[in-house]
Amino acid sequence: MKYQDRAYLCERDTNKLEWKKVKVFLKDDELFTRMSEYWPFGPKEETYKEYQKLKFIQENLDGIADDTVDEYSAALGKLLRWVRLAIDVRVEDMKVRRAHKKQLRNERQEALDKEAERNEKRNAEFEAAKGAYDAKIEEEKEARKAAAEEGEEPEEDDAPEFDAEEFYAVFDENNLPIEIPDEVEDDVDNDFNLIIEESTMEGGE
Repeated sequence: MKYQDRAYLCERDTNKLEWKKVKVFLKDDELFTRMSEYWPFGPKEETYKEYQKLKFIQENLDGIADDTVDEYSAALGKLLRWVRLAIDVRVEDMKVRRAHKKQLRNERQEALDKEAERNEKRNAEFEAAKGAYDAKIEEEKEARKAAAEEGEEPEEDDAPEFDAEEFYAVFDENNLPIEIPDEVEDDVDNDFNLIIEESTMEGGE
């Protein structure tokens, strides 16, 4: 959830909030409205500065004990838990979406492999069928030639060329082409710079 630039909210050259500036955004429940409007799901294509990304936020929260914050301020403790939960939900959303993209890529590759196998079979059967047809035509041609040499009236040589178009039409009817899914494009998540182990993703190996 982006708010204001750090340079405006923090003391100069630090990450320490300057409360005189920050309290302006706490009036009229503006902060809570912004929190309620935060949506942790789906791609985030807008531009984020490094300190607005999840890794920076998570690293700043590491080592902070919830109980210690609660002792200082119950309100801050709840805010801290909300931030942690928001990050956890965002990470889980990324895991699910990446796993889904991986599944789609696997399905597309499987379809490509099956189509390549079908085309290999198609070409092999075409060559075999054409070879058998050409051999038969050549055999008939030799028979006519032999008959002519023996004085018989030769039959007309009007054998058509092998009908490749008909062969392919029949083959494709009996071996339907495999539908290839569209190429899978990665989501743009400019706020996300955490490393996720593939083994932790849903559907990961």
